[in-house]
Amino acid sequence: MTRRKRSLTVFVVCWASCLLVRFAQAQQRATVSHAAAVAKLSKQLLWHDEATQKQYLAVRDQVTQQTLHEIDSFISDSYQPATATADAVKAGLDGLLGYKSRDALKNVSFLVNLPGGRFLITGIELRRGGGNFAEDAISFRAYGQSGGKFVLVAHIEDFHSSDAGNPFVYSFYCEPLPAPPVIGEFWFLALAAANIQAPPMIAMRLYAFDGEKFRAVWSPQDIMCEGPKSAVRFTSSGFVVNTLFDPTGMAPHSPTVAVHTQYTLSSDGPHEVAKWKN
Repeated sequence: MTRRKRSLTVFVVCWASCLLVRFAQAQQRATVSHAAAVAKLSKQLLWHDEATQKQYLAVRDQVTQQTLHEIDSFISDSYQPATATADAVKAGLDGLLGYKSRDALKNVSFLVNLPGGRFLITGIELRRGGGNFAEDAISFRAYGQSGGKFVLVAHIEDFHSSDAGNPFVYSFYCEPLPAPPVIGEFWFLALAAANIQAPPMIAMRLYAFDGEKFRAVWSPQDIMCEGPKSAVRFTSSGFVVNTLFDPTGMAPHSPTVAVHTQYTLSSDGPHEVAKWKN
């Protein structure tokens, strides 16, 4: 290698290193800025007494949307489609919202390749409410690639309990379907606790994302189960839903029988094919 080539190589390496350092510094500044904004907004989503509850109810929906928009900016500023990993995004979201591994609140993220490009799918749970009243907001958001960044392309926030009197859910669990029935779409099942009783009622939603929008494929009634993770078992053609109940009708919250309902999947959603008890 000639001296000129060596000098050019050294220059390129130094230039690239400087760019990486500057990007890391900019990313760190953005993270700190977004974290401060989210922390400030999050305080408005919690109440402690009658006075703060009134304040909370007056701004709950507006502040929820402001927080989600701040999270969108955090994603765009912090992760690049070429290098991002699902684990890194989840860890970043947990850190941004102050969630620890032992917390009941969750965030999830998936990187998927669809005909329309590479997408980042996130599930975000925002802590809301006060005392023993959880009114968490859960939003599923899809980000597509644009100019080397992730930008929001779709979102859906209709995940709630089938109990109209208490629609809120918390501590959600999310699992992608291993074999979606529609080629070129990403399907996932979301489950969450709908109350604090033991065993709890579990809300379920089956969602699909086609690269442009989300749609709710299946919205069944809440079921009683030991928890979100144990409510469903996936199979090669669909899944089995596990429900607990009291056959006597005298002690509905002390179930003694488990009912297993098997579903297969088609483009219009799940279809029941078998049911058994034990």
